[in-house]
Amino acid sequence: MTSSEILFEVTDLSVSIAETTIIKNVELRLKAGELHGLLGPNGAGKSTLLKAMTGLQEFQAGSILLRNESINTYGSDQRGKAIGYLEQNGYIHWPLKVQRLVELGRVPHLPTWTGLSDKDSASVEKALKQTDTWHLRDRISTTLSGGEKCRVLLARVFAGEPDILFADEPIAALDPAHQLMVMNCFRQFVDAGGTAIIAIHDLNMAARYCDKLLLLDKGEMVARGKPDDVLNEENLKSVYGILAKIRRDECNRLTIHSYSLIKN
Repeated sequence: MTSSEILFEVTDLSVSIAETTIIKNVELRLKAGELHGLLGPNGAGKSTLLKAMTGLQEFQAGSILLRNESINTYGSDQRGKAIGYLEQNGYIHWPLKVQRLVELGRVPHLPTWTGLSDKDSASVEKALKQTDTWHLRDRISTTLSGGEKCRVLLARVFAGEPDILFADEPIAALDPAHQLMVMNCFRQFVDAGGTAIIAIHDLNMAARYCDKLLLLDKGEMVARGKPDDVLNEENLKSVYGILAKIRRDECNRLTIHSYSLIKN
Protein backbone atom coordinates (compact mmCIF):
# COMPACT_ATOMS: atom_id res chain seq x y z
CA MET A 1 0.00 0.00 0.00
CA THR A 2 1.14 3.58 -0.59
CA SER A 3 1.31 6.32 1.99
CA SER A 4 -1.40 8.28 0.14
CA GLU A 5 -3.85 5.37 -0.03
CA ILE A 6 -7.16 5.94 1.81
CA LEU A 7 -7.77 2.79 3.84
CA PHE A 8 -10.84 3.93 5.73
CA GLU A 9 -13.51 6.53 5.02
CA VAL A 10 -16.46 7.79 7.05
CA THR A 11 -19.09 10.01 5.42
CA ASP A 12 -22.00 11.84 7.12
CA LEU A 13 -22.04 9.31 9.96
CA SER A 14 -24.77 9.59 12.58
CA VAL A 15 -25.32 7.24 15.51
CA SER A 16 -28.26 7.20 17.92
CA ILE A 17 -28.60 5.04 21.02
CA ALA A 18 -31.94 4.78 22.84
CA GLU A 19 -33.27 7.68 20.74
CA THR A 20 -30.37 9.92 21.79
CA THR A 21 -28.09 11.19 19.04
CA ILE A 22 -24.49 10.44 20.02
CA ILE A 23 -22.68 11.08 16.71
CA LYS A 24 -23.91 13.58 14.12
CA ASN A 25 -22.67 14.01 10.54
CA VAL A 26 -19.05 13.02 11.17
CA GLU A 27 -16.64 12.72 8.25
CA LEU A 28 -13.04 11.52 8.21
CA ARG A 29 -10.53 9.75 6.03
CA LEU A 30 -7.68 7.60 7.27
CA LYS A 31 -4.68 7.19 5.00
CA ALA A 32 -1.88 4.66 5.24
CA GLY A 33 1.06 6.01 7.20
CA GLU A 34 -0.97 8.37 9.39
CA LEU A 35 -1.62 8.45 13.13
CA HIS A 36 -4.83 10.27 14.05
CA GLY A 37 -5.69 11.52 17.51
CA LEU A 38 -9.37 11.63 18.47
CA LEU A 39 -9.92 14.41 21.00
CA GLY A 40 -12.88 15.70 22.95
CA PRO A 41 -14.26 15.99 26.48
CA ASN A 42 -15.95 13.16 28.34
CA GLY A 43 -19.21 12.32 26.62
CA ALA A 44 -18.18 13.84 23.28
CA GLY A 45 -18.86 10.54 21.47
CA LYS A 46 -15.31 9.28 20.94
CA SER A 47 -15.93 5.70 22.11
CA THR A 48 -19.19 5.44 20.17
CA LEU A 49 -17.48 6.68 17.01
CA LEU A 50 -14.69 4.12 17.34
CA LYS A 51 -17.16 1.29 17.94
CA ALA A 52 -19.21 2.30 14.90
CA MET A 53 -16.07 2.40 12.78
CA THR A 54 -15.14 -1.13 13.81
CA GLY A 55 -18.63 -2.47 13.12
CA LEU A 56 -19.46 -3.00 16.80
CA GLN A 57 -22.09 -0.26 16.95
CA GLU A 58 -24.97 0.18 14.52
CA PHE A 59 -25.30 3.53 12.80
CA GLN A 60 -28.43 5.16 11.44
CA ALA A 61 -27.07 7.35 8.65
CA GLY A 62 -23.97 7.75 6.53
CA SER A 63 -21.42 5.24 5.34
CA ILE A 64 -18.26 3.53 6.58
CA LEU A 65 -15.92 2.19 3.93
CA LEU A 66 -12.95 -0.12 4.39
CA ARG A 67 -10.89 -0.11 1.18
CA ASN A 68 -13.86 1.39 -0.69
CA GLU A 69 -16.25 -1.36 0.46
CA SER A 70 -18.95 -1.00 3.11
CA ILE A 71 -17.78 -2.25 6.50
CA ASN A 72 -20.98 -4.32 6.64
CA THR A 73 -19.90 -6.42 3.65
CA TYR A 74 -16.94 -7.85 5.57
CA GLY A 75 -17.29 -11.08 7.51
CA SER A 76 -15.97 -11.26 11.06
CA ASP A 77 -12.72 -12.98 10.05
CA GLN A 78 -12.08 -10.53 7.22
CA ARG A 79 -12.74 -7.64 9.57
CA GLY A 80 -10.57 -9.22 12.24
CA LYS A 81 -7.63 -9.46 9.86
CA ALA A 82 -7.92 -5.88 8.66
CA ILE A 83 -8.89 -4.07 11.86
CA GLY A 84 -7.46 -4.16 15.37
CA TYR A 85 -9.51 -2.64 18.19
CA LEU A 86 -8.46 -1.87 21.75
CA GLU A 87 -11.48 -0.93 23.81
CA GLN A 88 -11.45 1.44 26.75
CA ASN A 89 -10.84 -0.27 30.10
CA GLY A 90 -10.69 -3.65 28.39
CA TYR A 91 -11.81 -6.53 30.63
CA ILE A 92 -10.06 -9.89 30.74
CA HIS A 93 -12.74 -12.53 31.23
CA TRP A 94 -10.73 -15.70 31.76
CA PRO A 95 -7.67 -16.53 33.89
CA LEU A 96 -5.49 -17.35 30.89
CA LYS A 97 -1.74 -17.09 30.82
CA VAL A 98 -0.66 -13.85 29.19
CA GLN A 99 0.91 -15.59 26.21
CA ARG A 100 -2.23 -17.59 25.54
CA LEU A 101 -4.34 -14.44 25.75
CA VAL A 102 -2.13 -12.67 23.22
CA GLU A 103 -2.24 -15.72 20.95
CA LEU A 104 -5.98 -15.13 20.60
CA GLY A 105 -5.07 -12.16 18.43
CA ARG A 106 -4.06 -14.64 15.72
CA VAL A 107 -7.46 -16.37 15.60
CA PRO A 108 -8.73 -14.57 12.45
CA HIS A 109 -5.65 -15.86 10.59
CA LEU A 110 -6.02 -19.51 11.62
CA PRO A 111 -7.77 -22.17 9.53
CA THR A 112 -10.40 -24.08 11.49
CA TRP A 113 -9.06 -26.56 14.03
CA THR A 114 -5.40 -25.70 13.50
CA GLY A 115 -2.76 -24.56 15.94
CA LEU A 116 -0.28 -21.72 15.69
CA SER A 117 2.27 -21.83 12.91
CA ASP A 118 5.82 -20.61 13.35
CA LYS A 119 4.74 -17.32 11.77
CA ASP A 120 1.89 -16.99 14.26
CA SER A 121 4.22 -17.66 17.18
CA ALA A 122 6.72 -15.12 15.87
CA SER A 123 3.95 -12.50 15.61
CA VAL A 124 2.91 -13.17 19.20
CA GLU A 125 6.48 -12.92 20.48
CA LYS A 126 7.03 -9.67 18.59
CA ALA A 127 3.83 -8.16 20.02
CA LEU A 128 4.76 -9.15 23.58
CA LYS A 129 8.19 -7.60 23.24
CA GLN A 130 7.09 -4.35 21.63
CA THR A 131 4.56 -3.75 24.43
CA ASP A 132 7.07 -4.68 27.17
CA THR A 133 5.01 -7.68 28.28
CA TRP A 134 7.33 -10.53 27.25
CA HIS A 135 8.43 -10.95 30.87
CA LEU A 136 4.75 -11.37 31.83
CA ARG A 137 4.04 -14.18 29.35
CA ASP A 138 3.67 -16.90 32.01
CA ARG A 139 1.61 -14.77 34.42
CA ILE A 140 -2.13 -15.34 34.81
CA SER A 141 -3.63 -12.36 33.01
CA THR A 142 -6.33 -11.66 35.59
CA THR A 143 -3.66 -11.06 38.27
CA LEU A 144 -2.01 -8.17 36.42
CA SER A 145 -2.21 -4.51 37.33
CA GLY A 146 -4.44 -2.20 35.32
CA GLY A 147 -1.52 -0.83 33.29
CA GLU A 148 -0.13 -4.31 32.65
CA LYS A 149 -3.53 -5.53 31.46
CA CYS A 150 -3.78 -2.58 29.08
CA ARG A 151 -0.41 -3.41 27.54
CA VAL A 152 -1.22 -7.12 27.27
CA LEU A 153 -4.51 -6.36 25.51
CA LEU A 154 -2.61 -4.05 23.17
CA ALA A 155 -0.16 -6.89 22.50
CA ARG A 156 -3.13 -9.08 21.52
CA VAL A 157 -4.17 -6.41 19.00
CA PHE A 158 -0.65 -6.08 17.58
CA ALA A 159 -0.33 -9.87 17.32
CA GLY A 160 -3.15 -9.85 14.75
CA GLU A 161 -1.04 -7.64 12.46
CA PRO A 162 -3.99 -5.52 11.28
CA ASP A 163 -3.76 -2.79 8.67
CA ILE A 164 -5.81 -0.36 10.77
CA LEU A 165 -5.73 0.15 14.53
CA PHE A 166 -8.49 1.73 16.62
CA ALA A 167 -7.64 2.33 20.27
CA ASP A 168 -9.77 3.94 22.96
CA GLU A 169 -7.60 5.76 25.50
CA PRO A 170 -4.67 3.32 25.24
CA ILE A 171 -2.37 5.27 27.56
CA ALA A 172 -4.84 6.38 30.25
CA ALA A 173 -3.77 3.74 32.81
CA LEU A 174 -0.04 3.79 32.07
CA ASP A 175 2.94 5.29 33.87
CA PRO A 176 4.89 8.00 31.99
CA ALA A 177 7.54 5.64 30.60
CA HIS A 178 4.98 3.18 29.26
CA GLN A 179 2.88 6.02 27.84
CA LEU A 180 5.86 7.01 25.72
CA MET A 181 6.58 3.39 24.82
CA VAL A 182 3.01 2.73 23.67
CA MET A 183 2.86 5.94 21.66
CA ASN A 184 6.14 4.93 20.03
CA CYS A 185 4.51 1.59 19.15
CA PHE A 186 1.68 3.37 17.37
CA ARG A 187 4.15 5.65 15.62
CA GLN A 188 6.21 2.67 14.41
CA PHE A 189 3.04 0.93 13.26
CA VAL A 190 1.98 3.79 11.01
CA ASP A 191 5.52 4.49 9.83
CA ALA A 192 5.54 0.90 8.56
CA GLY A 193 2.46 1.64 6.42
CA GLY A 194 -0.47 1.06 8.74
CA THR A 195 -3.01 3.63 9.91
CA ALA A 196 -4.30 4.23 13.41
CA ILE A 197 -6.78 6.41 15.26
CA ILE A 198 -6.63 6.70 19.03
CA ALA A 199 -8.92 8.44 21.49
CA ILE A 200 -6.66 10.39 23.80
CA HIS A 201 -7.01 13.03 26.53
CA ASP A 202 -3.36 14.00 26.83
CA LEU A 203 -3.18 16.96 24.46
CA ASN A 204 0.60 17.18 24.56
CA MET A 205 1.01 13.52 23.65
CA ALA A 206 -1.48 14.02 20.84
CA ALA A 207 0.44 17.01 19.51
CA ARG A 208 3.78 15.22 19.82
CA TYR A 209 2.90 11.94 18.10
CA CYS A 210 -0.15 12.41 15.88
CA ASP A 211 -0.10 13.53 12.26
CA LYS A 212 -3.68 14.76 12.41
CA LEU A 213 -6.19 15.50 15.14
CA LEU A 214 -9.98 15.23 15.15
CA LEU A 215 -11.79 17.28 17.79
CA LEU A 216 -15.29 16.16 18.80
CA ASP A 217 -17.81 17.96 20.97
CA LYS A 218 -21.36 16.81 21.66
CA GLY A 219 -21.03 14.25 18.87
CA GLU A 220 -20.04 16.71 16.17
CA MET A 221 -16.68 17.37 14.54
CA VAL A 222 -15.48 20.79 15.67
CA ALA A 223 -12.06 20.78 14.03
CA ARG A 224 -9.74 18.47 12.16
CA GLY A 225 -6.29 18.82 10.68
CA LYS A 226 -2.70 19.08 11.81
CA PRO A 227 -2.05 19.69 15.53
CA ASP A 228 -1.26 23.35 14.84
CA ASP A 229 -4.67 23.77 13.20
CA VAL A 230 -6.69 22.07 15.94
CA LEU A 231 -4.93 22.87 19.21
CA ASN A 232 -5.48 26.57 19.47
CA GLU A 233 -6.72 28.68 22.36
CA GLU A 234 -10.14 29.27 20.81
CA ASN A 235 -10.89 25.56 20.27
CA LEU A 236 -9.70 24.58 23.73
CA LYS A 237 -11.79 27.32 25.30
CA SER A 238 -14.99 26.47 23.41
CA VAL A 239 -14.74 22.67 23.68
CA TYR A 240 -13.03 22.04 27.03
CA GLY A 241 -13.86 25.26 28.84
CA ILE A 242 -10.23 25.99 29.64
CA LEU A 243 -7.85 28.88 29.18
CA ALA A 244 -4.67 27.45 27.67
CA LYS A 245 -1.21 28.83 27.03
CA ILE A 246 0.25 27.25 23.91
CA ARG A 247 3.98 27.37 23.23
CA ARG A 248 6.77 25.64 21.36
CA ASP A 249 9.31 23.51 23.20
CA GLU A 250 13.04 23.38 22.48
CA CYS A 251 12.36 20.91 19.64
CA ASN A 252 9.77 23.30 18.15
CA ARG A 253 6.93 20.96 19.14
CA LEU A 254 3.54 22.39 20.03
CA THR A 255 2.90 22.15 23.78
CA ILE A 256 0.07 23.11 26.09
CA HIS A 257 2.24 24.93 28.61
CA SER A 258 -0.50 25.43 31.17
CA TYR A 259 -4.26 25.69 31.39
CA SER A 260 -6.95 26.65 33.87
CA LEU A 261 -10.72 26.49 34.14
CA ILE A 262 -12.71 29.41 32.82
CA LYS A 263 -14.30 31.17 35.76
CA ASN A 264 -18.05 31.59 35.60
